[in-house]
Amino acid sequence: MRRASPVPVRPGRIGLLALVLLSLPLSCFEPASVQCPSGLVCPEGQACAANQPVCIKTPCGNGVVEADEACDDGNIQDGDGCSKDCSSNERCGNLKVDLAVGEICDDGNTLDKDGCSADCKSTELCGNGVIDRAVGEVCDDKNIVSGDGCSANCRSDETCGNHITDDITGEVCDDGNTVSGDGCSFDCKSGEGCGNGTRDDDEECDDGNDLNNDNCVEINNACVLARCGDGLVDTQEPRVEECDYADTSTVCDLDCTLPVCGDGIINPAAGEECEVPTVGASTAVCNSDCTVSRCGDGKRNTLANEACDDGNTNDQDDCLNSCKLNRCGDGAVDQQGPVVEACDDGNATTETSCPYGTQTCVRCDSTCGTVLNLTGEYCGDNVKNGSETCDDGNTTTETSCPYGSQSCVRCSADCSIQLNLSGPYCGDNIKNGSEACDDGNTTTESSCPYGTASCTRCDATCANVLNLTGAFCGDSVRNGSEVCDDGNTTTESSCPYGTQTCTRCDAACSAVLNLTGAYCGDNIRNGSEVCDDGNTTTETSCPYGTQNCTRCDATCSAVLNLTGGYCGDNIRNGSEACDDGNTTTESSCPYGTPSCTACNAGCSQTLNLTGPYCGDNIKNGTEKCDDGNNTTENACAYGTQTCTQCDATCANTLALTGPYCGDGTVNGSETCDDANTNSCGTCNSSCTTTQFAKATGTIKAVPASTINDSERFSLRDATHSRITFEFNKSGGVSSGNIAVDISSGPDAAGVAAAMVTAINGATNLDITATASGSTVTLVHAQEGSLANNPIQENVLNGSFTVSGMGGGAGYDCSAGTDCAADTDCKPDLACLSGTCGAP
Repeated sequence: MRRASPVPVRPGRIGLLALVLLSLPLSCFEPASVQCPSGLVCPEGQACAANQPVCIKTPCGNGVVEADEACDDGNIQDGDGCSKDCSSNERCGNLKVDLAVGEICDDGNTLDKDGCSADCKSTELCGNGVIDRAVGEVCDDKNIVSGDGCSANCRSDETCGNHITDDITGEVCDDGNTVSGDGCSFDCKSGEGCGNGTRDDDEECDDGNDLNNDNCVEINNACVLARCGDGLVDTQEPRVEECDYADTSTVCDLDCTLPVCGDGIINPAAGEECEVPTVGASTAVCNSDCTVSRCGDGKRNTLANEACDDGNTNDQDDCLNSCKLNRCGDGAVDQQGPVVEACDDGNATTETSCPYGTQTCVRCDSTCGTVLNLTGEYCGDNVKNGSETCDDGNTTTETSCPYGSQSCVRCSADCSIQLNLSGPYCGDNIKNGSEACDDGNTTTESSCPYGTASCTRCDATCANVLNLTGAFCGDSVRNGSEVCDDGNTTTESSCPYGTQTCTRCDAACSAVLNLTGAYCGDNIRNGSEVCDDGNTTTETSCPYGTQNCTRCDATCSAVLNLTGGYCGDNIRNGSEACDDGNTTTESSCPYGTPSCTACNAGCSQTLNLTGPYCGDNIKNGTEKCDDGNNTTENACAYGTQTCTQCDATCANTLALTGPYCGDGTVNGSETCDDANTNSCGTCNSSCTTTQFAKATGTIKAVPASTINDSERFSLRDATHSRITFEFNKSGGVSSGNIAVDISSGPDAAGVAAAMVTAINGATNLDITATASGSTVTLVHAQEGSLANNPIQENVLNGSFTVSGMGGGAGYDCSAGTDCAADTDCKPDLACLSGTCGAP
């Protein structure tokens, strides 16, 4: 009888707790809650994980490897080199079966041929989908059914001439060739068989009987040596098996012995997490029931230095969370009898006052029976205490005396330094406090000093600002010793423009000045004159032959820039054949003019010329570029991500980008574009095919009369662990399996209907089943390629066939892959700023 391997259960998605906590208002949390750097708030008794936005109840996830941990990477996730419970470094050979990294067994070593492969990815049993060449497998099509291209023992590809007699295909012999006349026919249909006492080339043994409880058994018409894991209990020496369930189970270990705590074999299916040296013993890390010793598990382990273990996380009872007895002075208030503490300040001392610097405090007496409300000395209490140098009744370091006090004594804010200070007052020439002004004296002035036209002074009490005036040279009034005063303080050197003679006063009002002045027409540019050409005539042109000249108008108020007729003035005069405004014989047109007419340097000949221009595909003159056209392109051609072009005026080089497959926008002939050219996502790598579909599959049922009790099939969706369905004709099914009831013996259509009922009734399975006759059609609930998981079965009836799950597409790009939408990324990721990442 074949038994399907137990279906591994994968942990559900992590992070749900963090999302729930983030959705709660902060007012819901107790004062002892913890604020994590990510913004997550953890309740009292829990902590923040070091590298993941979740709360943790145990030290696992804090980033520190504790004594009972194998690793700690700061999170509680599997599959990243440290298991979510910190008990495994997820390496093959550590006696821990790490499902998240693909392990299905771990026997503590990295050797083949011992029931667990060197990479821990195979139980080395035929039918597990892994070709274990180390144990002689040449194929493995995920079943132990012959006749489908791979034999039931996985040692034959079921072709004639391979030295293995494949009975299921009609072979009765196989001598390694396809030639007749040598004891085995060309088609292998004629020869000796299993059970005749003669070991043929394709047989591992042949003991001449058809018993399957001795050292040579027949499986699918093949004589093979009995081995642990073949599902048959070997009762013959030298190795008598106690059980054989083809895999680890709750009632059988991998070495085909009954599971016993202390037998040296960790059986997770039987609830074992670790092993002890002998039955009933324990170690510092493993309890006597083969569970990992943890403070708070309710099992006191004296080898782990536990003084107690009450199985809770309450520090207010007789046993602390550290599994130490609660005592007065440990900082935890014991609320459990027989001795109930009123308080516990972490010591066994009865304090009489607060520490210096603390005004009031609450302490506990030495017996933890009385709460003490105390006071203490501090700087600022106006009493000099302890090491204080002074105390002026405050904790302020004053920098000056009160207003009106020129000197005073004060104390620093920490009572350590006596301060000898000074203070502001009226007459210190500094405006302080409520003073309106302060001119450095206590006199009320009535005028400014001589020479100061205006000034501001302050009265004797610093209460009023005085705006005063005074006599000065230049006020147009002759005062005191002044000889004269012409209303200014300038010593003039000449009369105003246009006045030939005048009288003035010097800058100090001490001398009278007799002066002369300038005027228009004196051939000297004076005063406000713009020019002065020595006359009062307004000229209109230069003499002929003089291209330009400068003259002055009759009032000396305007400069006249004049011209005269000449070759090169752009006017054709006299015998000139032409005049293009210059005296140069040009060889080409100005830039930007493809063709033009010009004149030679002597104005005697007309020239027909050509010239450079933007768009002639030649970089000329001040052009930055020239791409042979006058168009300002705004993008590269499709398929070219970057290119360099020139604008319409040849003035700027354009660094452009262009549309291409993988830019996240459907362009040109594209059918779709998911922002990458990988095969994952909702669009293929060439942007020609949209790939977003639900995985589907079918199961072809057979009548119940042809199905053996406990034969199985299993399904797996995109997010949950594989679920095994077991056909049940009588009695129950294996633990963890879902029953398909065929006890009434239905026909093929009835079996299909029973399968639909079982599948649709299963929890944690996002697959919907429908039946049409004997065919069951399966459709995954959501699109995505992660749902493309094969249907596994071990039904011996060859007409019971499965196909799929397959055809699912989308939801499969890994973290770091470019994306256009969430549907491109794996289900636990989201498209964040164009890249798949954790939401």
